[in-house]
Amino acid sequence: MNILITTAVNPTLDAFAASYAYAKLRQAVHEEASLGIAGAPDAPTQWIIGELKVNDVVHLESATFVYDVFIIINAIVDGVAQLLPETVNLNRVIEVIDRGIEVEEYKRFSIAHIIVEPVAALSTIVTERFVARKLPIDPVSTQLLYSAIYVATDNLEPRYTTPRDRAALRALMTQMNIPVTLVRDLFVATHPR
Repeated sequence: MNILITTAVNPTLDAFAASYAYAKLRQAVHEEASLGIAGAPDAPTQWIIGELKVNDVVHLESATFVYDVFIIINAIVDGVAQLLPETVNLNRVIEVIDRGIEVEEYKRFSIAHIIVEPVAALSTIVTERFVARKLPIDPVSTQLLYSAIYVATDNLEPRYTTPRDRAALRALMTQMNIPVTLVRDLFVATHPR
């Protein structure tokens, strides 16, 4: 069974990072999983893709492969269903991972296991999955998740950051020596003065 892990069209860094890393997690447990995106990622995502040389992403507008099932990360934001890639068959979505609170909109995913967590970052949820399974996180996923948590929490702004977000950052720092300039360079590159 091949799985497409995807997110809303024009992904944010948090949605992209969580989707990318979750595809790697599913591959680590011997599942056929791919990350596919549609639209243009936001500026922070484009910057980090270039910086980390991420090239193993399917661009769904030009994809011809047919997937058996789908996992969606970031399907609903503030109670509003996000625009999903046309490739996604809602009747074959087996899992949805989101942050916030569960709302009525999730009923459109009739067979999906719905996971909605009260954290600031989707990347926190995926990091917790790696930790729970005691799986190592590859260097690209580690840096994506770490950067995404910083962006999603507005640089660890206390109003947005949960203890779980902070714990995820600590867990990621045990995976590798993350370059100290990574987050700073991301913010400088994507927030010109």
